[in-house]
Amino acid sequence: MRNIFSVIVLFLMCNASFLVAQKTLTKGTATMEITNVSSEDPQMQMGLEAIRGSQTSLVFAEDKYVSSSDMMGGMV
Repeated sequence: MRNIFSVIVLFLMCNASFLVAQKTLTKGTATMEITNVSSEDPQMQMGLEAIRGSQTSLVFAEDKYVSSSDMMGGMV
């Protein structure tokens, strides 16, 4: 009886994995922003502060994509 119960539980667990499968994205947008930078070296810290707030955006649809970057508040 215990063996049958184990087989049933194993079968249910294997089938449950198909319910949470990932789907493929065909279009969308991803935006990334640098929000926290730090360094022990004071000179490096000044350079890192310049890139805080930099954003990179990626827009994709099927087989095409566009990437854009905004660094140093739009200066670069």
